[in-house]
Order: sequence, then structure tokens, then C-alpha cells
Amino acid sequence: MLSYVLLISIVVAIAISIYSWLEIIANVEPIKECEESTSLIISDYVCSENIFKLTLKNSGRFSIDGFIFSVTDNPDRVPITPLNALNDLSGNTIPGRYIFKQPLNPGESSETLFDSSNTNFTSIRNVRIQPFIILEYGDEIVCENAIIIQSIDNCEINTPL
Repeated sequence: MLSYVLLISIVVAIAISIYSWLEIIANVEPIKECEESTSLIISDYVCSENIFKLTLKNSGRFSIDGFIFSVTDNPDRVPITPLNALNDLSGNTIPGRYIFKQPLNPGESSETLFDSSNTNFTSIRNVRIQPFIILEYGDEIVCENAIIIQSIDNCEINTPL
């Protein structure tokens, strides 16, 4: 009888130690996502020679730290060409990525300027905007469920081919 108790105790101790070891090794954390009601909308845009001016409004319920922006000249394609932000003072050097000076709070609007001279097309037909949030410790959460792709009319940027 004593051997059965010893055997069961050893098996339970091994199971607990394996579980603890796997918990440390796996380090499983839930995937961080943007809140469901995070949203940006295009309230206005202006096209001129080599400049694309975009006015965005935070129509969601949470603050947004920045967005990823790309364009295309083909209305049937998903925009993938990034434009360089002209008025991003955050030190950001990644094309197509804009970081607001202060987080864009719900209901607020912001104007951004983009340089369209790095493209090889003469007009912009579609834009893609994807907001992101920067956490306290520097990690960035890109909002996968808040992407907007919008058609743009009458946007000739007059870049040379």
C-alpha cells in the first residue's frame, strides 16, 4: 500500500514540475489588438503637384497614435505604394507611416501632408489607411480591423514618368 502512495506522489510531483516548466517556456500571452471601435475616416483631401494633403478624423472611441498610408493609381488594386509624410516631426523615417504629435483623441481631426513625388504615376485613385497605437513601453499595435480603402476622385499629382 505504501508503494502505491509513493508511486502516485512521484507521478503527481513530476506532472506539476513538467507543467511549471512548460508554463515558463511557452510564455503564452494573449495577442494585443486595437479596441473594436478604433476608427479613422477621411474628412477631406487635396491634390496638388507632388503634394497630397489628407485630413483625417478620429471617429472611434479611443485615441490613435498614428497611421500607415499607401496609395495606388489603379482603382482595381489594393494600395501598396507608401508616400513620405512631410509634416511628421516625430523623427519617423519609415515611408507611409505617420505619427501624430499628440494622440488623436475621439472627435479630433488632423491634417497631414505627403510627398507624392516618389511615385511613378500621375494620379491617385485609391488610398489605404490603417491606424496604430503605441503602448507605454514602445510596442506598436496595428489595428487590423480598422483598415479603410477609399476611392479618390480627381487627384492628379502631375509627377513626371
